[in-house]
Amino acid sequence: MISGALTRGLAILLLLAALASPAVCGETVELVVDREIGPPARYGLKSLEEALAKRGFAVERAKGLSDGNRPVFVVGLTGASPVVDATLAANHWTVGKKAESLLVKRLPGRARPTVVLAGRDDRGLMYALLDVARWIELALDGSEALGEIHEADESPDLDHRAVSIHLFNADLDRPWYYDEEFWHAYFGMLARSRLNVFSLTFADHTAYLNPPYPFLVEVPEYPQVKAIGLSDADRQRNLTMLRRISDLADEHGIDFVLSVWMQGPMLLKELGCPMVKGLPEYPKDYAAKALGRILAACPAIRGVQFRANLESGIPEDKQTDYFGALFRAMRDCGRRMTVDLRFKGIRPTTITAAKEAGLDVNVSTKHWCEQMGLPFHPTVEDMHNRESRYGYSDMLRYPRAYKVTFRLWTVGTQKILLFGDPEFGARFARSCRLGGAHGFEVFAPLSNKGFGNSPGSWRIFADRSFDPYRFEQQRYWMFYLTFGRTGYRADVEPYVWRQELRGRFGKAAGAVETAYRESGKILTLLTAARLNSASEWRTWPEMEPGYPLGAYARIIPSDTSQFYPIRTFARVPGYRSEGWAGGIPGYVEDVLQRKLRAQWTPFDVSRRLLELSRRTLAAADEARRLVPDTSNAEFKSTDLDMRILANLALYHAEKTAAATHVELFKETKQTGRLPVALKHINTAVAAWETIVKLTDGVYCPDMVFGANLPDLLKPPFDLTAKTTHHLCGDWKDRLELVRYDQRCVEELVRKHQAQPADFPRFPGEEALDNPPTVDHRPIHSAAPGKDLVIAARVTSGRALARVVLHHRPVNQMADWQQVDMKPKGDGHYEASIPGDAISPTWDYMYYIEALVEGGGGTLWPSWEDGPPYVVVELDRAS
Repeated sequence: MISGALTRGLAILLLLAALASPAVCGETVELVVDREIGPPARYGLKSLEEALAKRGFAVERAKGLSDGNRPVFVVGLTGASPVVDATLAANHWTVGKKAESLLVKRLPGRARPTVVLAGRDDRGLMYALLDVARWIELALDGSEALGEIHEADESPDLDHRAVSIHLFNADLDRPWYYDEEFWHAYFGMLARSRLNVFSLTFADHTAYLNPPYPFLVEVPEYPQVKAIGLSDADRQRNLTMLRRISDLADEHGIDFVLSVWMQGPMLLKELGCPMVKGLPEYPKDYAAKALGRILAACPAIRGVQFRANLESGIPEDKQTDYFGALFRAMRDCGRRMTVDLRFKGIRPTTITAAKEAGLDVNVSTKHWCEQMGLPFHPTVEDMHNRESRYGYSDMLRYPRAYKVTFRLWTVGTQKILLFGDPEFGARFARSCRLGGAHGFEVFAPLSNKGFGNSPGSWRIFADRSFDPYRFEQQRYWMFYLTFGRTGYRADVEPYVWRQELRGRFGKAAGAVETAYRESGKILTLLTAARLNSASEWRTWPEMEPGYPLGAYARIIPSDTSQFYPIRTFARVPGYRSEGWAGGIPGYVEDVLQRKLRAQWTPFDVSRRLLELSRRTLAAADEARRLVPDTSNAEFKSTDLDMRILANLALYHAEKTAAATHVELFKETKQTGRLPVALKHINTAVAAWETIVKLTDGVYCPDMVFGANLPDLLKPPFDLTAKTTHHLCGDWKDRLELVRYDQRCVEELVRKHQAQPADFPRFPGEEALDNPPTVDHRPIHSAAPGKDLVIAARVTSGRALARVVLHHRPVNQMADWQQVDMKPKGDGHYEASIPGDAISPTWDYMYYIEALVEGGGGTLWPSWEDGPPYVVVELDRAS
């Protein structure tokens, strides 16, 4: 007799075998392709043929439709394929006019499935083919695989959907840079995700490959310029591989961008030992000639990206002259080229020089400083950082002679842990339309790995049983799918990722999706609500516990319009933080002075983090219960990361509460707060200890994503060292710092002989009951120069104190203006924005704050539902 458990085990094995093995159906599928298609579409067609073959279908090519007794795919470009055009016309179907548009439709009235796959161009057709191929691969029943095909009629929301990889370490870069299999796999993943631009970035704040030119080409006019220790054969190998990489990108429908962030380490001496000798002090002519040679040798390079401010190694008073020479080299390469200029420090004359060279000019700026904040542009940009440093500043002016893209600096927040929240992706993509912008760029996971070029090869997983892929980037497929597919269409159908999850996790797919969604909101909220530095080099939210409590309380939110700091920002001796503007009021100061506004308080943030932690853990537990095989490497690593993120949320929720209670105690002497603070910090320490138990021996203990300065993690935790790069090690290295908080609170309890006791509560400690609600129809368009009347109905279970209208241009150099909305009776309020404030140079934006007596209130619109402001696009034609 076979036991029930064994029967279930056999059933699972049979299911897994069925999923892993091709179905032998023996049916022939016809592929009707009547006209030549380009390389990206050919790649898609090859993928479809391979998927069909894996499922046991025979494949035959044909030039026209047969009698309908076989399954048929009609494949081609609209306007170029007579069969496709005739089929579309007969059924009154059309393909979207935009580039990359596609159509997947089932042809009615035929005995066997007949599917039309049409594209506006080769890239759109490739997307259709890749989707259909993947659906067939993931179908549960091979013989019915064609039934898994979803119809689609799609055009892209954003034209530019980019990802970048940065080179930092020879030993770590070598295994993938020179491996053509990596590029086939990687570009295949990008193409399936509908990411259409890839940027390979050299010389990012490092001496490594800085500048890249002598590592790729020799310039006869400058024979003295050499890469130290590099043979001519190795240099040629580098160039040959760069050409092959850019060719493969082109074959996968991806625009390859050569990104050069530094032209030499002349002005940044702390970058390490130089790797280049003989470089002229002002290498304009050398760099222009070298770039021209690279572009001639690699005809598939479609664009070049430059950082042009002082960090490029070029004095800003010579910026236009220097980069103008490089623009002319791009112009002379014999093909249309795009130049992507980093907004930070860019001069208008440099943009003009690029336009005069005949280049397509894109200016890219940071979306949320150098971190991954919430999926909207921060309401407030700190005054120290407004001028083209961490946001869009005044770049969204009209008219302008350049395109705009936003770079989400994921590298500052997400380096190693999994991310894939489709809601975030969709909202972020929509935010990338602000001011008529046309796209985004994100950093690849694992960015900055191996910073400093220390020798030795390592993977992030020391325990390879958690490491399911040959190439580490493949582990982050959900990251790429999230940003690519929501960037292509923000309202993408959920089956896009649900089929992928089902193929990997079976019945646990729904729970894993929930874990991705909930965990994906943790680090982004932490970044928005508590960010000790806007720089990617000074903080690592995946790994950093934050400063000890006294300094932690002074950390500023990165959107002070939406979130309160615990205390007013101030530099704490011994702890290096960003140079934020002073005077931003903290929760403690405002609540004690009875001036509490409607921002989220630290206690609000703490409660939300607790909720996200619980939801993530519940989903992870449910996935463990449902997954067919808990020892599967991909499931193990996914489960691990979700639990790490859940405990990070728990840690910061409890530490935030503890720090706030301690700071309130300092001002009120309510000793009953200290035992509460101790309880919170004990839970925080336990959460960090759980992370250590989960990761010890699993993740590499010596990860390096910045300079390796382990002494910074030991008492007295002096972070005023010359360098701020301390992004290294693992969670266990931070355990002593975490326990230091515990000892400090224990000492406070002993010193004040604090016992559990009731104490008066302040507004904002608990969620506001019966908060105000704002009923307002957003105004999305207006004429410049005319008064704009904002009317709303505000109701509240508490007495209203004020209703405030906040407004400014879509220009971060401008301060928000506040005007009290006047009551008009029956809960109606009204205020006017004067016409002279509404210039045609910028669109406009506003939000409403309803405050109650006693403190607190409501911000409308809420950041939880979308951007926390309304953007008014100006009708300039009027």
